Amino acid sequence: MTDVQTWYTGGAASGTFSFYVADRNGVRRNPMPAGTTIAATTTTSGLTVTLDGGSPVPSTSEASIAGLSFNFGAGTTSGLITVRFTSPSGTTSSVAIPVVNGNRPSVCAP
Repeated sequence: MTDVQTWYTGGAASGTFSFYVADRNGVRRNPMPAGTTIAATTTTSGLTVTLDGGSPVPSTSEASIAGLSFNFGAGTTSGLITVRFTSPSGTTSSVAIPVVNGNRPSVCAP
């Protein structure tokens, strides 16, 4: 999961996804520190988001997995979900994920 990676529901009014809770090491997914908390929020009117599990991060030598679900209210067709990670020392990082109630375009934009 990276910033600006859009998730499409295929026309469904809701969606779910799971993601690794790890650093950005491209060789090996290193786990976040034990006790790291995860929060999923949105400021989009008509969009609700729920963290389904994975917080706090357990003490482990492997990257853990978290998940979230989201629902579009009547008239809402897109929105932005922010997933924030806060380590026990207070360091925070976040990822913004656009979500769309629709199908993925068949042609990539230049």
